[in-house]
Amino acid sequence: MIKEKETRIIQHYFELDRYEEAVPSIEKLFTNDPLDPDAFYYMAVVHFSKCDYESARKMCEQALYNGFDSVPCYYLIGQAYEEEGNFQGAEEAYLSALELEPENGDILASYGYLMVKVGFEDKALQLLEEARRVAPSSERVNQLILQYYFAKSDQNQQLLYIQKVMESASSEIVVLVNLGFFHALKNEDKAAMEYFRQAFLQDPTNTDLLKILEEYNQLTHPLFFPQRVIKKAGGPAIIYTLFMVIAILLFFLKQYLVLLPFAAIYIVLCIYTWITPFFYKRFLNGKI
Repeated sequence: MIKEKETRIIQHYFELDRYEEAVPSIEKLFTNDPLDPDAFYYMAVVHFSKCDYESARKMCEQALYNGFDSVPCYYLIGQAYEEEGNFQGAEEAYLSALELEPENGDILASYGYLMVKVGFEDKALQLLEEARRVAPSSERVNQLILQYYFAKSDQNQQLLYIQKVMESASSEIVVLVNLGFFHALKNEDKAAMEYFRQAFLQDPTNTDLLKILEEYNQLTHPLFFPQRVIKKAGGPAIIYTLFMVIAILLFFLKQYLVLLPFAAIYIVLCIYTWITPFFYKRFLNGKI
C-alpha cells in the first residue's frame, strides 16, 4: 500500500514537471525497500531534471541492475550521456534500448537528433522519418523534428512542426514556448516575447526560458530600433552591400559633398549597433 500510494504521488509530480516535490515520496520508497528499482529510477529522473547527469546515470544503472525495465533506463542513460557531450555513450545506450524496442518513436527521434549533432544528416533524417511513422502524435518526436528543421533553417517546416508540437503538447508551457517561436519566425517580436514571458512565469527556474526572454527584452527595447529595421531589411550583410553600392556610385559621380556625410552616417550606424548591446546590458537591463 505504501508503494502504491507514493508511486501515484511521484507520477503526479512528474506529469507536472515538479520533480523536486516528488523527492519525499521517493525517499519513502527507499525507506520501505532500500533496493527498490523504481525508487532508483525515479531519483535518476529527478537528478536529470536538475542537470546532474552523472548522478542520473548512476541511479539509472543501479535501477537497471536491480531489475527495472531496461528500455526507459537505457533511454535516460543515453539522454544523460548526450547532455554531457559523450555522444558515443549516448549512441550505445540508444541502440541498447532500440534493440529491445525497435519501434519506440521517442528513442528513434532522440537517436536521430543525436546523428544531427555528429554530422550524419542522411541517417538523422532517416531515423526521424521512421520516428514520425511509428509515433506521429508524440510530443517528443515532433519537438526533435522541429529542432532538426531549425538546424536546417527550413522555415516552412519549422512553422508546420511548431503546430504539430502544440497539438501533441502535454503541458501549457510547451504550447506557450512554441507559440513564441511561431511569432518569432514571423518577426513578430512583441507577441513572441509575451508568450515567452507567460511560459517563464509558469516555470521561473527554467534558465533556457530566462535567456530567451532576456534576448527578446533586448529585441523589443526602443534602443534596438535600428537593429530591428536592419533585420527586416534583410540583415547586416544586405545593408552593408547596399551602403557600399551607394557609396561607390556617389564616388564615381563625384558627389563628394553627399558621400562624406553618407559615409559618416554609415560609420555612426555601425558603432551604434555594435555598442548598444553592451550599453543595454550594463545600464538598462531591468527586471523581467
